[in-house]
Amino acid sequence: EVSDIYNGIEDDVPISIFVRPNDEWKVAGSFLNLKNILAIYENHFGSYPFERVGYTGTALGAMEHAGNIFYPHGSIDNSLNNEWLYAHELSHMWFGNKVTCAGPGEMWLNEGWAVWNELLFREELYNRETALIEQRIKHRDILQYLHTPSGDGAYHALSNIPPAYVYGKTVYQKGGLVIQTLRNYMGDDLFFPAVRHYLNLYAYSNANTFDLRDALSQHSGIDLTAFFDNWVFTPGFPHYSIDSMVVTGNEAEVFVRQKGKGRDFIGDANFMEITFMNHLRETFSDTMFFDGETGSKLFQLPFEPVIAMMDYNEKICDATSDQAKLITTTGNVAFSDLFCKLVVKSVSDTAFVRVTHNWVAPDQLKEPLPGVTLSPYRYWHIDGIIPEGFDAEIQFTYMVTGFVDNTLITRPGDSLFILYRPSPAVDWQSVEFTRVGTWQAGIIKLPSFQKGEYTLALKDYTTMVYEPEIQENNKLFCFPNPGNELITISWTYDNCNLIEVMDILGKSVEKIVLNDSERILNLNTHYYDPGVYIVKLFSNNNQPVSSCKLLIMRD
Repeated sequence: EVSDIYNGIEDDVPISIFVRPNDEWKVAGSFLNLKNILAIYENHFGSYPFERVGYTGTALGAMEHAGNIFYPHGSIDNSLNNEWLYAHELSHMWFGNKVTCAGPGEMWLNEGWAVWNELLFREELYNRETALIEQRIKHRDILQYLHTPSGDGAYHALSNIPPAYVYGKTVYQKGGLVIQTLRNYMGDDLFFPAVRHYLNLYAYSNANTFDLRDALSQHSGIDLTAFFDNWVFTPGFPHYSIDSMVVTGNEAEVFVRQKGKGRDFIGDANFMEITFMNHLRETFSDTMFFDGETGSKLFQLPFEPVIAMMDYNEKICDATSDQAKLITTTGNVAFSDLFCKLVVKSVSDTAFVRVTHNWVAPDQLKEPLPGVTLSPYRYWHIDGIIPEGFDAEIQFTYMVTGFVDNTLITRPGDSLFILYRPSPAVDWQSVEFTRVGTWQAGIIKLPSFQKGEYTLALKDYTTMVYEPEIQENNKLFCFPNPGNELITISWTYDNCNLIEVMDILGKSVEKIVLNDSERILNLNTHYYDPGVYIVKLFSNNNQPVSSCKLLIMRD
């Protein structure tokens, strides 16, 4: 036994840590910050609720027995590597032991709060950036894996969780991040006193999710019904984005939208912080609320803004991941965990670039194209303050593994490409790109930097439809088809002066002027990207008289 005393806010509390004799010397280094973490929890949740703080080394597992937490021998190693684990178990003295969840289906009231306390102690003991690093890891993990076999296999609500997932990612990771969102929704001045009220109201008893909601609402004066409906009682995640901004001097009207990841539900009383930035990279943040799918607010600002950013300070854990960087030199600039990288070729002044990876389907084409499917899972938004002379290649990673693009790319013959739009008001359009890699994983490279939105898309060869402008006797042939490099094109129509090759989106790839007497042409497609093309034949009066579909494949 290694003994100590913690001078609590109400009483002195004995500390007893039981370890194997050979591990005694490791206790001081492993539990270096135990008293500081106890003080953090007491300051936020009230006095320590039991007679002693106890830890007992065990062969495996960690368990929050009141006054005698089981803690793995391997975590008592004279380092702070597993500080998060004993902090997690210690927080259960309030969330789980002082107030216990009313049943296994409400386990998030125990474990979700303990995971959130992993963020809280890091923020208070170290700094907010340290807590944010951990928050981003947890957030990215659940957005990518929660609904997969690596997670809980589907989207579940936090309350009334099925028995098989009581100890899954929904309860732990999503639960912790929803509490972080709730904290910022209410604000610290209302949130922490309301939590103490809940803990005292149900002290040494049990509570369910409705009890928590009503206790927090009653004490804070904020009706949390809509928040709990959106974040707790509904599976999946809300997704928020800025649709557009109208600027008049120092006034900016911002229009926002709500989508869903793993749900059809559209929530009300949506809270978000909008951060504005001007040419000098000065920022100003303000909040807004809206109900339903869309909303807007007119903001009064201390400067004329250039861009507006949703949740720049990472206060809500919706279906987005984002990162901002200041760029001052050439070279590679990776946006960690966003499947995006810039290769900066020139920069004359500091550039501010923010990339958002949206874990929801993009808007569909305003004018659908036969055979073209947009990603059902994700898209990117790139914004920033970009100085003159800034030039960069944009690279996006695609991958079938990791449950990222497996719902879009399903077989080797799929032809992957990328679409771009400068804003949601404009339809998606094709852009120049190159692709490096296999059909399962690789990189799509865009040669020039443009602010706007990007999405992966697929061309389905089997469903392509092209214009039936052809008279039956006027045949146009491409051989071989599918082809590789050299294609022979022949036709039976007289008085033709032009052949045009277009990609699937109608963009002209090549035009070839003909002589009246020509009936055959050899086309070199060496520089064409693999995919489907339309070959069109035009008469001397510039009227299309025949067309055919051409498939280019590479060995």
